Amino acid sequence: MKKPEKNNNETFSTLIESEQAIERQLEGERLRAGRWLESKKAEMARTLALELNCIEESRQQRLAAGINEAREKVEKLVHEANEMARRSAGIERTSLLPVIRQHLTAIDPRTQYDRPDVQN
Repeated sequence: MKKPEKNNNETFSTLIESEQAIERQLEGERLRAGRWLESKKAEMARTLALELNCIEESRQQRLAAGINEAREKVEKLVHEANEMARRSAGIERTSLLPVIRQHLTAIDPRTQYDRPDVQN
């Protein structure tokens, strides 16, 4: 009966060795997976930085274009206002009074009747 004990001990030793080999392989795989994960994280960080840079450049370009467009509009409005002021400067005060009275009459509540049977 001693032989089965020796056989059991050998089997047990083989099993332990196999388990240790599997543990070493697993540890190697964990290390390899950790390195791969770190490289992927670094790659993603670089990609993110490039994308953010592109977005920022695009934002700056749109901002500059918007500022230029606003400047052009303001310059046009100022030019138009100056032109209107120049033309208005040549109008005599006496010729403006009838136009002003007409507009004031249209908005003066004392000249507006909401009911035909009542007058102010």
